Amino acid sequence: MPQTERRELAAQFVPITRLLMQAEEPLLEANGITMWEYVVLNALTAGGAATQLELSGRTGRDKTRLIEHLDRLESAGLLTRRPDPADRRARIIEITDAGRGVVRRCASAIRTMEDALLQQFSAAERDGFRRVLAVLAERAQTRGWPTGTPPGRDAEPGPADAR
Repeated sequence: MPQTERRELAAQFVPITRLLMQAEEPLLEANGITMWEYVVLNALTAGGAATQLELSGRTGRDKTRLIEHLDRLESAGLLTRRPDPADRRARIIEITDAGRGVVRRCASAIRTMEDALLQQFSAAERDGFRRVLAVLAERAQTRGWPTGTPPGRDAEPGPADAR
């Protein structure tokens, strides 16, 4: 592609995101979880205990589609569900110590993979790249640009969702 032609950001990000997700999947599977389960555990780690509805908002996953993930994670001892004292119909979902351990192991494995991917760049270039990504995400969020999934629609989880 000639230097004068500029590709849209999404056209550049999507293939990279897909490749990163493909590289992350076996790392997550080695820890007994799927990409969506990692997204759920990260949302609980970052935001604390939540109802299923709140967790749906944090993850961009429809609340009914979360059930299978919550069931698996609870069966594995990675999260707990208890009645919400403010609403007996709702449950409070919390990550367990075991769940936090899985998140730490997965994050470490993913960071190692990312470091290998970016090793051809200098430390300053890597730091600059991450800063640019963080600024783009922040600007998109503060300007109301779509950074997540519209209510009622599921998106594919991406590496950024898992952080």
